[in-house]
Amino acid sequence: SKVLVSGGDLVGITTVSPLIGEEADLAHLFVRPANIGNGCGVILFQAARELALGFGAKSLLIEADPQALSFYRRMGAQQIGERPSGSISGRMLPLLRLLL
Repeated sequence: SKVLVSGGDLVGITTVSPLIGEEADLAHLFVRPANIGNGCGVILFQAARELALGFGAKSLLIEADPQALSFYRRMGAQQIGERPSGSISGRMLPLLRLLL
């Protein structure tokens, strides 16, 4: 995990978990709403890439909130499918992969 702090305030966090083989999972990437749009997500995403590479991963699997889909695409991830939400019945979440 990595955290991003600005002015003594926690503004975001990212967590990456190793998976089987050469793939890692972006378990969390959260930016405090007041800090969305000022580059914090990009900083945290780069930290997630570095964490995944540190695990020896060659790709990063991302289960995204639909509102964040365009962000992950801008970061270079490709949508590979969908998965059912674990918290909202009937909701599907985009599944993406970033080649590292």
